Amino acid sequence: MGWLFVFVFLYLGNCSKHLYMKKLLLLSAITIAGSSLSFNVIAQQNSRIIDVDKFTEKQVEELEKNIPNDGWVQLNYQGKSYIANCSNKDYRMNIGLVCADGKINPFFIIEYSSSYRDGDYGGIDFASSRTPSYTDLKVMVDGKPFGNPFSDKGKANASSFIEALKKGSKLTMSFYDTEFNPETGKDELKLNRSIDFKTTHPEMLDTKVDCND
Repeated sequence: MGWLFVFVFLYLGNCSKHLYMKKLLLLSAITIAGSSLSFNVIAQQNSRIIDVDKFTEKQVEELEKNIPNDGWVQLNYQGKSYIANCSNKDYRMNIGLVCADGKINPFFIIEYSSSYRDGDYGGIDFASSRTPSYTDLKVMVDGKPFGNPFSDKGKANASSFIEALKKGSKLTMSFYDTEFNPETGKDELKLNRSIDFKTTHPEMLDTKVDCND
């Protein structure tokens, strides 16, 4: 019976070793997979951080043709960071949500792209929250209205707007002008245009920017 005890002991010992090796291999595979996933996430983020200082003047003029155009990207230029969106072929947007001084004071600038009409408008401002040329602005995220969170009166909606923007898939900016209505004899709001932007890669929106620049 002694030999049987030794056999069983050795057999169980080998089984334990096999189980240990399987666990070790499984843990190694999980670690490698996790490292690969982390690397892919970092690489994806880095691909959306663009050093514009290395661009030629022509590349800057045709910015939307030289950066990702499916959502938000971070542009580094002359020591400062900017958040841009070129997902609309006719317009490009520069937005700031997180100010370097820690304050919530969102702003935006929308320019015509080099693809707008014959291209002569490329780089010219269409609208800016700092110097509004429009009478009114209505902002929506996935169809949900937030008024104008970029105005002094709309700052109360700024936090909820930013939260929705980070979770949404489409930002809509509707600009209104004032036009005289001869039937009513009054000036009334009239839609000038609505501009849509895709909002993928919302992690870029956490980039601190100079809100006074």
